[in-house]
Formats: sequence, C-alpha cells, structure tokens
Amino acid sequence: MKIYIDVLVLENVVINYLILLLTAKFAKIKTSNLKLFLASLAGALYVVILLLFPNMKVYYSTTAKIALSFLIVAIAFSPRKLVSFIKTMVIFYVSTFIFAGAAFAFFYFNQSGGFVKNGMVYVWNSKWTSLFFAILTAGIIIRIFWDIVQQRLSKEKLLIPLKIAFENEITDMSALIDTGNSLYDPLTNSPVV
Repeated sequence: MKIYIDVLVLENVVINYLILLLTAKFAKIKTSNLKLFLASLAGALYVVILLLFPNMKVYYSTTAKIALSFLIVAIAFSPRKLVSFIKTMVIFYVSTFIFAGAAFAFFYFNQSGGFVKNGMVYVWNSKWTSLFFAILTAGIIIRIFWDIVQQRLSKEKLLIPLKIAFENEITDMSALIDTGNSLYDPLTNSPVV
C-alpha cells in the first residue's frame, strides 16, 4: 500500500485542528487560528516521524504520546496556571475520544478502507468524501452530546429547593429559575414569558 505523506499531513492537520477547535469550544477558551494550526501541524509532524522512522519504538510509547498532547495543548492554548492546563488536557482527551469514536463508527458502518497501525490511522479510500462524511458524522454526534450536556448542566445549576406553605401544609419541590425562557407551557409548548 502506498502512503502519501502530503495527504497524511493534510488529513492530520484537518482532524487535529477540528479536535482543538472542539476543545476550545468545550473549555470556552479564546485562542487564535494560527495557534490552532501550529498545534495541529505539530501533531501531524509527529505522525510523519512515526512513518519515516518506524524502528524508533520510543516514539510509539504512551509517554511520548502524552508528551505530544501536552505540547499540542501548550501551543494551542498557552494555559498559564497548572489547574487550567490540566482542565484543558482533560477536555482535549475527551474531545479526541469523542471525535475518534464518531469517525471510527462512520468508517465501520460505511465499510470504508482504512486501518490503524502503531497508533496511526490510515484511510486508503482516495475519495475525500469519506473523510468529509466522517467529520460530518463526528460533528453531528458531538453537537448532540454537547446539547445534552449543556442542557443538563445549565438546568441543574438553575434548580433550587422550594417550600410552599398553604393552610398548615408544607410541600417541598424543586423550582427552575427562569432566566431565559427555559419554562414552557405544557399545553402549547410555548415559552413562558
């Protein structure tokens, strides 16, 4: 099988960029496109090193891959505090796993050509449509996941305990603080104003 380095680099830059962009969205970190691109390029160059020097097993170790992810996050986001750096790393890994899982699911169900060797993903289907649809599938899954998480987190923060006392009876319940039309009329499904 022939592997074209330019295609491999381009695929990895695109995918790394999207993962870093997703990390920035999840972590609510503002960064520049240049930093995201440079971090993506660093990850892609690592893949080229793995391809060109397959006998250097140190690059395949878990330690090397963790060091690479630290470097990528440092380049992309430049966190100044250790807590911020660790939080960004966790979000980076979660974003990577979500993205990779969605892309693998697409390739599995689509039966596209590709394999994983030494931690590198090769897609030998020469059509860019497969990569595009894999990214689209990942985007849809991530969007659904993000909406669910945001909805749960935001509503849990807005729920407060409430006691209603009426004619010597007390009822405990939870109440939703409505700061942006989160409440809906049960009959018409219209926002409560």
